[in-house]
Amino acid sequence: MRLNDAIKGVEEVRLIDEDGEMVGVVPFAKALEIATSSDLDLCEISPNAAPPVCRVMDFGKYLYQQKKKEHDNQKKTLGHEMKQIRIKSFRIDEHDISIKLKATRKFIESEHRVLVTLMFRARENDHPELGRELLVEKFAKPLEDVAVVTAPPRKEGRRMSMTLAPVANLAKVLKQRKDDEAKKAKAQEEVE
Repeated sequence: MRLNDAIKGVEEVRLIDEDGEMVGVVPFAKALEIATSSDLDLCEISPNAAPPVCRVMDFGKYLYQQKKKEHDNQKKTLGHEMKQIRIKSFRIDEHDISIKLKATRKFIESEHRVLVTLMFRARENDHPELGRELLVEKFAKPLEDVAVVTAPPRKEGRRMSMTLAPVANLAKVLKQRKDDEAKKAKAQEEVE
């Protein structure tokens, strides 16, 4: 995009003012004078049109807004990253399950999708139903308030995997939980 004096070889331009209103076809010198008198830039929007279309605007502000939009879009896409939780055996201790469950909940509440992978060793391969039960009962059920199973448990070779994703109204659920905790804390203070 060419600006101000960098626009060369043009006699007339179709001018759009800072409010987005069409001014019409004006000589290039007059368009540049209008832009400089209002401390703004003359930006060439459509150089291939006859005559070229130029707009009076604050180019620095325009660049800032474009960068901000790009940053917001990037931020939205990064929030849906896939995280992975690995379990080495379905004979896992309850305490270890609670730790993995806590990490999974943290990922889901941060709006990440989670792939839960269960490894099978030796004779464990003969009992996929125990692995499926572990994934559904110990992971999917306790997280029903914040997560939904997008890919049910599926065995592939020596692994079984299941994918969890945040529920659609996750922000509302988290706000409700925070409000409930605040009420509970307030009631506890009143009792003491």
